[in-house]
Amino acid sequence: MENTLSDAVKARIPSEEEDEFIQKSLAGAVSLFMGLPVLADADRIVTTILFSNATKTIAAQPDCPRNVTATLTDADDSVVGLLTITGKDMMGRTIVETMAPDGEGAGKTLTGTKIFAKIDSVVVSGASGAEADVDMLVVGVGNVIGVPYDVPDVDAVRHVYLGGARIATPTVAIGVSTSGIDASGGTYNGSKVLHAIIQPTARV
Repeated sequence: MENTLSDAVKARIPSEEEDEFIQKSLAGAVSLFMGLPVLADADRIVTTILFSNATKTIAAQPDCPRNVTATLTDADDSVVGLLTITGKDMMGRTIVETMAPDGEGAGKTLTGTKIFAKIDSVVVSGASGAEADVDMLVVGVGNVIGVPYDVPDVDAVRHVYLGGARIATPTVAIGVSTSGIDASGGTYNGSKVLHAIIQPTARV
């Protein structure tokens, strides 16, 4: 009995030239499970506290390695100070992120670049101008999900999938302790698997 394929199925079969290109472009690539990220959560790490000098209580750890955010409520632009977050990256290296979430210069909502697998401490120093119950701070998690090694080039990220759907234009961050992928365009919800195919040494 003769087996026949529909035109639609035939169209999905790579030609010899296409197959050669695919094999070349993916040679040496690795397939990574990157977790089931929840939506960006502004107060996951530190819930609402006064922006005052102290080591703050950590409410929860990142659900998966990702960047952190800080948001200050400061209606009259009176607060200044420094926020220092210390922890570990995906390779166990100690990393430090410093932010100045003040109303007089650096802005009230800041997005970090370091990828934290674990938060060890959150410290506010040099704070002034904060009024009790008015000038409040929260620390949370952002949308950049960490890659378990330092990606040298954005082209190293070949494909990204969230919940089985390919993300056509993910945002890729590179560098030491800052490498990650933002696939939030596909909407994180804590149950969709984030999966990436990455080639540590990108090929032309």
